Amino acid sequence: MCGERWGGVRIEGTPTADQIPSATQGTVYFNNATITNAVNAVATYGVNTNGSIKWHTSGGAIIQAYHTNFIDNQRHLDILSYKRPG
Repeated sequence: MCGERWGGVRIEGTPTADQIPSATQGTVYFNNATITNAVNAVATYGVNTNGSIKWHTSGGAIIQAYHTNFIDNQRHLDILSYKRPG
């Protein structure tokens, strides 16, 4: 596996829900973290077993990254669009 990229972290949300309170959305917290050598270090969507995007859980997820390094990833953040409901 030396030199191979891994998939990264996926966080799913609810595109029809508000982000406040955050309990209604998937949330990931990084503090003093380093994410390296990933295809998508952090992505805000899930995937089906066939690799297609789970559109019903894509959008709204929350990423909180403090003092975090993203190094040598193919893509550091893959964030799908989200429009706040209402």
